[in-house]
Amino acid sequence: MKRKMLCIILILIITTLFCGVSFASREGELKEGIGQKENEIEQIKKEKDEISLKRLENINKELETLKVNEKELTESWNKEKEINENIKKIKSEIDKKRFELEQAESRYDLENAAKLRHGVIPELEKELKELKEKSDNMKNKQRNYQKV
Repeated sequence: MKRKMLCIILILIITTLFCGVSFASREGELKEGIGQKENEIEQIKKEKDEISLKRLENINKELETLKVNEKELTESWNKEKEINENIKKIKSEIDKKRFELEQAESRYDLENAAKLRHGVIPELEKELKELKEKSDNMKNKQRNYQKV
């Protein structure tokens, strides 16, 4: 009975990881699975027969896998969050520089206008493009990971 429940829990956790469910729900299920494994370990430690010791070894391996998955999920989420924050900042900076460009052009400050139009803004747009590509690559990796 316990073995069936463990299998079902593992299947739910793995399915959640591969089905594009939100970070919070995946993290919650991983933490729940880790808690259940730790409880099982405490219960099995009381038993001293060979089957229980083998089961304890298997549960420890499963627990380690769950912890690794949780760590990877958190790291991936943090990286994605950081990239998205940087994208926001760069978009804001581009808008600010475009406004400065309009002001420079209206004041006939052609030197500043040229620096903004041909230097600063294209550099920011290049940076933005690179960040968006990074973000897209991360999303593609997650999708590919979920398909496996």
